Amino acid sequence: MRIPANIKEWLNARGITDAVILNHNLNWTGTHIAIPIYDLGGKYLFSKLRRDPFSEEGPKYKYEFGTTAQLFNGHLINTKHSIIITEGEADAMLLESKGYVAVSSTGGAGTFKDEWIKLLVGKDVYVCFDNDIAGIKGAL
Repeated sequence: MRIPANIKEWLNARGITDAVILNHNLNWTGTHIAIPIYDLGGKYLFSKLRRDPFSEEGPKYKYEFGTTAQLFNGHLINTKHSIIITEGEADAMLLESKGYVAVSSTGGAGTFKDEWIKLLVGKDVYVCFDNDIAGIKGAL
């Protein structure tokens, strides 16, 4: 389903460009923004669902049954020498809109798999998490 104008405006207001919305195939389920998640080779795995930003009902994020944490934008790591690790997909897409390569764990600030660290060897890595308890703990 096409993203409604008010949802697209909300994404744009967060700094996420139309080009990044299109490149990531963001979609609308009728109640959630669907963020497609791909493996390191670019194969579709599942969609992470972000509730309507104008609603307070239900959890902010939902996952399809049986999914495990993945590295959002992991397929872009080899395109640049500098990589930014963010706390969430929206932050990664904002930075991508500004020309950076940013990745994020779909599991949030507290999840970063050892296997992903190997992908960052030899890169300039910047950790940019939220300035709250979860973000500080995750960055450490």
